Amino acid sequence: MKGNFNVDEAFFIIDNNNLEFVKTKFYGYCVTEQGIIENIEDLEDKKIKPEGAYIYIYKSKNEIIIKQDYIGAYGLYLYKDNEYFAISNSFVYLVDYIKKQKEHRITLNKKYADAFITADLCSFAYSETLVHEIELLDRSAIVNIDIKNKSCEIFYNDYKENTIDIDSKEGIDLLDKWYYKWSNILYNLKINNCNIMSDLSGGFDSRMTFGLLLGSKINLNEVLINSIDDTKHTHKEDYKIAKEISEYYNFSLNNKNNIKGKYYNYNVDDILNISFYIKAGFHKQLHFKHSCMLPKRYYLGGNGGECIRSYWNILKENYIKQQENRCRQICSRNDFDIFSESVKAIAQKSFQEINKKFELFDRKISVEDESLNLYRETRCRNHFGKDMVENFFAGTIRLCPLIDSDLYKLKLNTFECEDKNLLMALIFVRYNEKLLDFKFEGHRCIDKLTLKYAQKINDEFPIAKREISLVKNFCKPDKLGDYFYNKDSVFKVSPNDINNFLLDIFNSSKIRSNFLLYYTNILYKTLYDDVKTRIYQPLQNVYVILAISKIIQDIQFNKNFESTYFSDFMKEQPAIQPVYFGDSFIRWDKNLDKYITARIDIKNTGNSIFKENDIEIISISDNSAVISTPEWFHKAGKGYVIESQMGILNLVFKCINKGQLVIRLRGKDVRDKLNNRIPIWIDYNKLFINDKKMLDKVKSAWHDEPLMYNYDVNDGDIISVLVEWQVHDFNI
Repeated sequence: MKGNFNVDEAFFIIDNNNLEFVKTKFYGYCVTEQGIIENIEDLEDKKIKPEGAYIYIYKSKNEIIIKQDYIGAYGLYLYKDNEYFAISNSFVYLVDYIKKQKEHRITLNKKYADAFITADLCSFAYSETLVHEIELLDRSAIVNIDIKNKSCEIFYNDYKENTIDIDSKEGIDLLDKWYYKWSNILYNLKINNCNIMSDLSGGFDSRMTFGLLLGSKINLNEVLINSIDDTKHTHKEDYKIAKEISEYYNFSLNNKNNIKGKYYNYNVDDILNISFYIKAGFHKQLHFKHSCMLPKRYYLGGNGGECIRSYWNILKENYIKQQENRCRQICSRNDFDIFSESVKAIAQKSFQEINKKFELFDRKISVEDESLNLYRETRCRNHFGKDMVENFFAGTIRLCPLIDSDLYKLKLNTFECEDKNLLMALIFVRYNEKLLDFKFEGHRCIDKLTLKYAQKINDEFPIAKREISLVKNFCKPDKLGDYFYNKDSVFKVSPNDINNFLLDIFNSSKIRSNFLLYYTNILYKTLYDDVKTRIYQPLQNVYVILAISKIIQDIQFNKNFESTYFSDFMKEQPAIQPVYFGDSFIRWDKNLDKYITARIDIKNTGNSIFKENDIEIISISDNSAVISTPEWFHKAGKGYVIESQMGILNLVFKCINKGQLVIRLRGKDVRDKLNNRIPIWIDYNKLFINDKKMLDKVKSAWHDEPLMYNYDVNDGDIISVLVEWQVHDFNI
């Protein structure tokens, strides 16, 4: 049965040979203060802006111009072979097109594939892809095609990022413009009876965007404000804080009655094609869309907030080391050197290319901002950008005020106040100072001196109140529904159906043999075993291997490969019995979890009574790890208790204030009926702190007899900790 998602409608191919058939077309959506643009007709009375997730193709008599949104959400992928070129808004769609042309060659970019396998979440490559001959264009790139000469030229839009002082009149005017623009957008969405959803947690980013909701003056009880209420990660504390905010402002959390609409279901092919054609080869987590809701929802979130506050401030050299350390979690000794070299090469090239881009604008990136710019150019677009496109086909328009071309023009700090939280502090102080009265998750806060300096700036430039204006026809009727062929059909596809289908494909001899053309059986088994222990997104390495295997197969059959869609490729694979799932593993038995649970107690201790020593966790390799901060562990510094069953853990964090890092490796706290502790031993194999080997042989520990290590740290130090352990061998 024909599905509800048309791959050929969602994506395009433009090459030397089809220029006369190209038409002016708009893909995705653009968010402006005059309205939401989704169709060519909307462009008649609304000027296109950088915000949104879109590709705009404009054709005149002599040329074709292709523009994209500020973040480059879809991506523009360019294949070149001498005078021939082809361009698409989907990497996989472009590969499908090129592989069937005998005269054009494609080859695997193995260094990129290595780096993608070991990446924590998504690709950090600036321009490279899984195929050597296909380039991901810069997010600011504008493509100009000369129809007569059949030539392609790339220009770059200078968004003037990090160029305007936030303590200047120009900077304050720009900040006010940003605040009132988004408040006005939210107001007009509600006036036009649109479904509005918003996130609210205990963190910085969702609270900044919540401030825009307050500024819009809309009735918050007519908005679905989400706050997750469970015990995973920091959700319990997040919900408690969000609840306090909701009670103060008198609105209900998680009121799903505020969203009206009908769901149009997708079949299996639709579900797979949407996510794989958007994300395959760039992101390790697919959030499959089982349906599309119409009328659509407008979802306000704090996406990209790390780019406007103190977070992504790791030095380039430390960032590369951090990525190299991730190879230790996955690779055998024989593979490590190869993967480490690939990761280093991809990261270094990305930094170099980003610097070259800014040289085109006669600007240099400061050393302390190199990783921030890498985040904006790669992770931000691959993670948040592709999520925006993926959600678009589920009937959700993601509104991302913290990824805004005006906001990113502002510098994060000043010479007088070097804290990169200054811009965030000014946003709270200037527009919603009351929101600072509620605590932030994890005992985080904005430095009092930074808030004081933000207040000084605010006092110097008093805010000029502006009226929110009503815009007629802000949102036009949904056209996405026109593409639904089976509007009344009910495809019964559950998440388990998709997972089981993908596991069957993953277990196929073809997928495995494709992968083993370039990689070892040990690596395949390692990625396979990860599926059994990972709780959140357990199939993320399945998606990685499927993407790489498809490209390998496309390369093998470059001249006569017949498959059209990603789902077709996967259906071709003959399923076999699992290669490793049939084995017996202790991790499968929840009753035995305590025997493989490592407990890592970590704390930045200090003697000062004026400053609280702490750490800020940047990344952790185990998404299912349990992290707690018990009150008894807060004396002379804040302590963290981390429990994991993965067997290997890589933790990266920033130290707050100078002190001594104290690490204790223990076993799980297990007690009998009389509350007496039972010795549950764990064998620790490795401990590295910033590449320094701290453990040179296997040592055993249990809760009351931990392995203890101390390490001196300074304020702002980025620390990488690698721990490896196994079930206790009583013969040791």
